[in-house]
Amino acid sequence: MVSKDDIERDGIDDYLDGLPPEIRTLTPTLRAYARSLGLDGDTELEYFQNHVLANGLSYCNWDAGFRAWLRRAVEYKRLRKAKGWFRAGEE
Repeated sequence: MVSKDDIERDGIDDYLDGLPPEIRTLTPTLRAYARSLGLDGDTELEYFQNHVLANGLSYCNWDAGFRAWLRRAVEYKRLRKAKGWFRAGEE
């Protein structure tokens, strides 16, 4: 997966152009929610953004869609740990 850090500055704006304003940045409330679940909100937002763009998704409520993503991420993290699989940066 290409990180926003890997995209040149001019490319970041193009990358974000395909996203609605509601999910271009993480709100303090969603950041706190991610942290309460033991997740890095910025990393999960990037995964969510890529998922949305790759699949042409749209949500009636983007915050609710991202909260659902975070809840599933907790479950997937638990399953990966049980199988000994890890994302970069996970222990």
